[in-house]
Amino acid sequence: MLLLHVTDLHFDTKVCEQIKKGFIGDALCISGDLFDDSPNCSMTIEQQISWYNAFLKELPKPVFICSGNHDVEEASAENEGWDDLSFLDADDFDDTTLDMPPIPTRNWVRELAGDGIFIDGSITEFMGHKIGCVEYNCEDLSRFYQCDILLHHVPPRKTPTAQQKGDDWGCDNLRAAIVYGEIHPKLLLCGHVHQPKKNEYTIRNTKVINPGPPNIETLLQKCLISI
Repeated sequence: MLLLHVTDLHFDTKVCEQIKKGFIGDALCISGDLFDDSPNCSMTIEQQISWYNAFLKELPKPVFICSGNHDVEEASAENEGWDDLSFLDADDFDDTTLDMPPIPTRNWVRELAGDGIFIDGSITEFMGHKIGCVEYNCEDLSRFYQCDILLHHVPPRKTPTAQQKGDDWGCDNLRAAIVYGEIHPKLLLCGHVHQPKKNEYTIRNTKVINPGPPNIETLLQKCLISI
């Protein structure tokens, strides 16, 4: 099986068009940060969602996607008006337990689901392999125990795939899940760190791959994986 693995697109439409033009492989895997949520982007998130939906439908092969930190929108309690506690009686304040509402989160990747497009939370049998897509900040990885291939935006901590210029941007929870056998994928496809110390690293029997953001010139040489 041949996979085309890209990550951290940040709404780079030129790279996306190159993927569509020269699609090689049995499936496309995108390990997070599809969207550009910066104020400098010329398109709104709603427009980006529409663009990606059209793009993904034109691809001839299955697509597996997990969300990254730029693919979710989290509302703070402050934005929900919970910073104003004037309704409480000052004498009873210390003994009052607030029934705080859950902080809503919007995951834009979830709006890309469709035929042949597998997103956060999915576990799919494909060409003899189980492929799982883990949502950003997922705390319970145990349901992906039987996956052979896993998409997880942030690499495991204490690996060179998570390290850049002396800093470690990896995920402790993911590393622990691998080290203690909660999950044991053969292949772990990540991103998040744009200039990792190494693009590949093996922890236990799991091969971690973080290619960094793709560019048109090196796309097919850099991002093809045979398994």
